[in-house]
Amino acid sequence: MSQTPPENTDDQPTDQPTDEPAQEPAEVLEGASTNRRGLRVLIGFVLLVVVAGGIAKVVTTLTAEDPLADAEPVFTLGGDGWLTPEGRPRTPAVDEVSEVAWTWTSAEEESVDEVWPLGRGALLWTGQDLVALDADGEEAWRQVYVEDTPDDFFAEPDLYEIEPVVSDDHSLVWVDSEDGAAMLDAESGETLWSDAGGVPVGDLVVVDRGDDGLLARDAATGDERWGADDPVAAVTAWGDRLYVVTADLDVLEHDAATGEVTADLGTVRGAAGDEVAVAAAGDLLGVGVGRSSTVLSTDGTVLYERTATGSTAGDDIIEPESWGAGLMAVDPTIDSDLITRDGKRTVQPEGAAWWPVGSRGDDVRVLALGGVSGQDGGVSILDGSLSEIATVRALPFGVADGQALAITEKVLRAVSLEDGDELWQVRWSDLGDGAVESGVAVPAIGGVLVNAEDSVTMLR
Repeated sequence: MSQTPPENTDDQPTDQPTDEPAQEPAEVLEGASTNRRGLRVLIGFVLLVVVAGGIAKVVTTLTAEDPLADAEPVFTLGGDGWLTPEGRPRTPAVDEVSEVAWTWTSAEEESVDEVWPLGRGALLWTGQDLVALDADGEEAWRQVYVEDTPDDFFAEPDLYEIEPVVSDDHSLVWVDSEDGAAMLDAESGETLWSDAGGVPVGDLVVVDRGDDGLLARDAATGDERWGADDPVAAVTAWGDRLYVVTADLDVLEHDAATGEVTADLGTVRGAAGDEVAVAAAGDLLGVGVGRSSTVLSTDGTVLYERTATGSTAGDDIIEPESWGAGLMAVDPTIDSDLITRDGKRTVQPEGAAWWPVGSRGDDVRVLALGGVSGQDGGVSILDGSLSEIATVRALPFGVADGQALAITEKVLRAVSLEDGDELWQVRWSDLGDGAVESGVAVPAIGGVLVNAEDSVTMLR
């Protein structure tokens, strides 16, 4: 829903902490959740230029030798291992692959937009259906989310994208769509329970009901665990903490397990009545209120403030985005400001293509196509201060536990996110019949999935 921009149109960032006292929370607006739209568009464009295939994104697994052996039906946020930009554990690294295990091709000639690991199989999004494949590449179940192609399907495809998140033991799949959200049984595809959109955290899903407040439900059963009646504008989580923005633009920290308010982090810039979005990145929070944006630390210190004007102001809400623990992108769809935990502001060079690949503790990693300046050849790996630490020969995109996979015309190679060193490589000709030579590599449980857009192949 489009809103009137705030009256404050100061376009200058503020790097000093605010001295204004925090105010008590009051009535708030219907919730709005952050998405990764801008980054998907950017990466999609980059991948079309560099490799064939659709966009791939990795979701949650535990980093262990057998990640499913001792895992539980919970949704982990944060931790000591390599994390996605949103703070979920990475798929384990792959030592090497030597053969084609299976290839799936749709009988209905569907294209595959995204691929995620699910158990020892895969989860696919076709743009309309969510499809689960078992360990042998056979279709296990299918959920239809877009039955008839709407008039605006191709003009605004982001409206119809879904955001599945898989539990640590790969027994549950939380699917947040335009029409609501549901918890699915990963083996059968059965809907276990459904509600409005929410944040999966631990053994709970905290449902954002807007004017009706928050409701924490047991992830597996949907049973109610706790509730808060005060209206909610936006909510996000990191670790075991929830961060809620109210209508008075106060930012509150909650204990996710109990719902108890544990801290009032102060008030952010913006106009009451504008749409709100919030994102967490370790000890950083990004809040968008209409065309205003604020980045603050989780102790309440304001590191950055800005209201977009002129050519930088659009009709949409500013949507901050986590780029890994301690690195926040103010608004990848409009603005290129990146803020670190010490308040350092970096502006991406014009024409550059940067995107996050995750973090481990303070060790953030960002990929830069064309180098730091966007004008050099190759792909650079940047650290949390956005300094170049290595260059690699091919575009790595599928990321596992400290490892990134890249596909070239003849070779699949794995490179280290620590220093850019090549860990292993295999030639397509050595994989035998059925090996595709282009696509997007996605780390999976015990192998590598290759999304070639019209098919998905498992290499083991």
